[in-house]
Amino acid sequence: SQRGRELRLRCAARLDRDTVRSKGALERVLADVHAGRVDVLVGTQMIAKGHDFARMRLVGVVLADVALSLPDFRAAERSFALLAQVAGRAGRRDGRGRVLIQTFQPEHPALRFTLAHDAKGFAAGELELRRALHYPPFSRAALVRIECADADAAAALAS
Repeated sequence: SQRGRELRLRCAARLDRDTVRSKGALERVLADVHAGRVDVLVGTQMIAKGHDFARMRLVGVVLADVALSLPDFRAAERSFALLAQVAGRAGRRDGRGRVLIQTFQPEHPALRFTLAHDAKGFAAGELELRRALHYPPFSRAALVRIECADADAAAALAS
């Protein structure tokens, strides 16, 4: 049982844009992680992107709802892809990893299908929703942006 075991942390590190701006900073953090000098790695979605952390057994996602709530019809798809990718970081070598996701929407399809490792099921549901709402790929979408120093002139151009 892991109950009552003392957790001793030697070192925690951050991996995000702010901490890897200087030349070689990313490589130093990754080298420390791979050498076992880092016990806890805290960061943004950068952690999920293409890194192989052999010793990583636990991945936590804090407030997954932020990505799900973005005003973009692709928010669920992007959230699913990122969550599936970050979940794949835990236990890659021995299969004994755990993923904890903090959310206020545990029944959201992106979360349910991520936890079930069901990309085909997610895609089928997402395509059905997009067909019903006439969203791409069942229609075309364009973003038109009008910038003008004079708000009335911008409004006239837009209409």
